[in-house]
Amino acid sequence: MTQQSHTRSCIVCGTVLDGPIGSLMRMAGIRRSPQNPNVCNRCSTHIQEGRIVELTIFFADLVGFTAMTNELGSEKAFEIIDAVFKNASEILIRHDAFVDKFIGDAVMAMFNIPVRRNDHVFQAVSAAEDLLKALPRLQEQFDRSLQFRIGIASGHAHVGKIGSKERKDYTAIGEVVNLASRLQTSASPDEIVLNEAAYGAVAKIYPSAKQQSIHVKGFDQPVSVARIGSTPAEARPSERPYAPLRRQISIGSTLLALLGAPCIGAAIIGPMSIALGAGAIFSAALPAMEFLDSPSVQYPLFLFAVIGSIANLFVVWLGYHRRKKSLLLQESLTRYEKIKTWSVASAGILSLLLVGGELLLHHLGHHLFR
Repeated sequence: MTQQSHTRSCIVCGTVLDGPIGSLMRMAGIRRSPQNPNVCNRCSTHIQEGRIVELTIFFADLVGFTAMTNELGSEKAFEIIDAVFKNASEILIRHDAFVDKFIGDAVMAMFNIPVRRNDHVFQAVSAAEDLLKALPRLQEQFDRSLQFRIGIASGHAHVGKIGSKERKDYTAIGEVVNLASRLQTSASPDEIVLNEAAYGAVAKIYPSAKQQSIHVKGFDQPVSVARIGSTPAEARPSERPYAPLRRQISIGSTLLALLGAPCIGAAIIGPMSIALGAGAIFSAALPAMEFLDSPSVQYPLFLFAVIGSIANLFVVWLGYHRRKKSLLLQESLTRYEKIKTWSVASAGILSLLLVGGELLLHHLGHHLFR
């Protein structure tokens, strides 16, 4: 994907990813996600515990790749598959997909997570059509016949991180994933096969799709599917409700990212602000920390603690507000996110109370011992 096709900021949280500010973000560890460069790396993996979500799974398999490898050798076959997958990733990302993995000569992608779209099924089908449309150019480039089998299924799956301590992958687990893979296997070359749920979302746009029931390996009952053949550009439906989700650069999101909170629902935890707010307690307990009780030291620290606490509470409020209003993320918080949010809010409130108590004690002490 060329740099020009990337959005300037994360389409989930608005963090700037390009230009001088983008360079500053990269120094802070915030960069584009390899699964979708239009999303920052923190937003693409912010779900720590996983959750059940509605999504569309996309599988595309390159036809005859094993025979091609035997004929051309591994080096030439690698060059072809690399170009094909780069093109596929470019198209999928353009339709707000999350590229999950490449499996041999196949690619798996997810739609509607982490970027929430009401038209996620249509985006998956449109990406499939665009993938098929791009094949003639690649065929001409490599002087080879290239075809895809594509399976698309919509439903619910558990999405989250799985793996060992050394390596974890963000992926989806569920019947819909297995079904999409099986539908891809049952597709003819240059054909898109959808399950009943997926086709129901786009039936008005593709009324001529061939509907049938087929037996799918691993499923006891026949599965209702719809088959969409390769469609030339001039014959594609005139009704194209595609509207890319793009966010304007948000200065607020940029500042929050530098504070450590680039993603919706995330927030900074400031234990130092609690320590600074309790300067007198530390100085009383530890004589070596007596300098903290000096007004020339304490008041600047108070100011720092108050600013940090307000920043904490503001980030919690902003995360709640955006999650409530946004269509981009799943609404419910995981247990991990709830604990984190309450910890941040508690830290901010406790810090403000400690600072207020310190100031009150100083004020009372000043009047009592005048």
